[in-house]
Amino acid sequence: MTPSSTSGSGRRHNRIGRVRSTRAKVVYAAPTRERRANKLANQYDMNEIESLKEMKPEDRTFEQDKLLASYLAETVKLRLRRRAKDLNELAEKVEKIVRPVKDIRKEQAKKGPRLSAVSRSVLDVMKERKGVCTGKNIVRLPRLPFVRDNDSIAVGDLIKTKEAYKSNASFCSVRDEKTFVAAENLLREQIFLDKELRDYMKRTFSPHIDEDLLVHQTQRVRLFLGNGRMTHDTDPIVHSKVTLDYAKKEEYCPSRSRIKILSNITRNRIDPIAVFSDVPGETLRSLVIPDTLVYTYADRNELPEHSYPGLTEFIKEAESKENIIKCSCCSGNGAPIVPCWQNPDCACYQMNAKLQVLQAQSNKNFPKTNFSTFEPILIPPRSDFYDTIGFACSERCGCHGRCTNNVTLLPEKKIFITELFRVDANMGFGVRSMAAIPAGTPIMEFTGRLRRRDDLDEKDESYAFDVVVGNEEMARFVPELGGWSDDFKKKLKKILRIPWCVNPREYGNVGRTCCHSCVPNLRFVRVFQKGFLPTHARLLLVTMIDIFPGVELTLDYGESYAEEQLKTCLCKEIVCKQNPHFDQFKQLSKDGFRQFYALKHHNQYKRFENKVLNSPDLKSFQ
Repeated sequence: MTPSSTSGSGRRHNRIGRVRSTRAKVVYAAPTRERRANKLANQYDMNEIESLKEMKPEDRTFEQDKLLASYLAETVKLRLRRRAKDLNELAEKVEKIVRPVKDIRKEQAKKGPRLSAVSRSVLDVMKERKGVCTGKNIVRLPRLPFVRDNDSIAVGDLIKTKEAYKSNASFCSVRDEKTFVAAENLLREQIFLDKELRDYMKRTFSPHIDEDLLVHQTQRVRLFLGNGRMTHDTDPIVHSKVTLDYAKKEEYCPSRSRIKILSNITRNRIDPIAVFSDVPGETLRSLVIPDTLVYTYADRNELPEHSYPGLTEFIKEAESKENIIKCSCCSGNGAPIVPCWQNPDCACYQMNAKLQVLQAQSNKNFPKTNFSTFEPILIPPRSDFYDTIGFACSERCGCHGRCTNNVTLLPEKKIFITELFRVDANMGFGVRSMAAIPAGTPIMEFTGRLRRRDDLDEKDESYAFDVVVGNEEMARFVPELGGWSDDFKKKLKKILRIPWCVNPREYGNVGRTCCHSCVPNLRFVRVFQKGFLPTHARLLLVTMIDIFPGVELTLDYGESYAEEQLKTCLCKEIVCKQNPHFDQFKQLSKDGFRQFYALKHHNQYKRFENKVLNSPDLKSFQ
């Protein structure tokens, strides 16, 4: 299955921050800022606005919410500026790299028609995952740091493992506020102590939503309502108490008494993830452990060696000295992070820039997606999963992957704290973030077993995500990007014509537990390292909006899932047809949605500020 490029609808069930940009910003003259301030001052009573900003969301009336939402959206509208200058500067830097690639595509177009990829089937989360991975006959890819948690439970026989999980469960007392502060302290400490992050990763949050994020989120919702086409934006703004009350809606807050099933499902002390059950009225005796919770936890993909001996041999050839894609531009630099991004001498960055040619740009005011380590990965609403591809430096490079051209670095650090939870015995487990994560941040990799799609059985088919789509265009385009021999290109084309996927049914990580949402806050992107074989592909999950503590992390399972589960979706998002107030939300215009999301972001930030940023227990690391 391939992740959808636009939001779909489906059942909320078990399945599967913005790091501030370092791009140069246009500095506007003081008179421009003064004119903007004067325009707002003429429209609004600023003293009243400031008082409304300081009020708790639950204390504001409907009319006050309308006024504040209007003001917040208007400030964003005034901040919107065309980024033509930035885009032109970037285009000039990469033009020399991408011009030969454009010529290649023109030549290929003359040879034959462009073939579009066929959408694959999507997750059928209603089916139970059964069986346990044995781990035999596997090619193990490079591992991440691992310190075994001796108190954790090893996965073995399905029934025995479920019994062990149940006997290990216990009631515990947990306060979300303390957990959020502790998570923020730990995240800050990890960034401060890590020399590769300290001076490079910046986490900044504001009560005002970023203008790009607001435009993107509004367009995604309107595309969803219009089945891929924009809804009319000339309609008047129609807000009701219901719509603005939803903007005040707090994140899920469990009771203080929770059943903790596992303290650490990863069995890795470096990356502990607890598992809770918050089903009302549930006891230790009535606790049911679903088959879906029993799987071998892994932080990297694995390839069943015995099944694909031909691919195993080709991997060795692809990673040989003459065929591997790696850089040596920054070796011996001595800095914790070296500047490979936008470095014309970096072979990996050159490949990154060449792959940008594949990206369709429906709106020229939105820059194409960049895959730089510490810049936000911003994905425009109409971008396609098939075309939005990055290339990253690796441990085989002179920089060892510690550079500005490796978006896999942050997921490998495992600094973002999450937990698994469930609130309904009939629903699967979901994932909550315990700390604030900026939009555009790659927070984790989605892992599993690498398989040819044709080799999947019915159970596996419903869980798999494509990493190599079997796209004829990719098979023709990618082999021409490197200076490989004709024989190597022929073999590579053959591999790229075959659909390969990641199957997490028995083997994977926390990404497999993210629930579906009609308005997801995570998005899949594909990133390659070393080359373009299935073993070189990595599926990263990137935040599309600012994630605040307690927010559930969600995915879009795709269009086919929406068609199958449309009447049973439990996400209850504002544009979900199962939301009892859907008819009121679908009447909102473009400006109405902008006001809604501007107010929602403001309310989330204020709760984050009150619970975490203003806490006396919050630490500052200098």
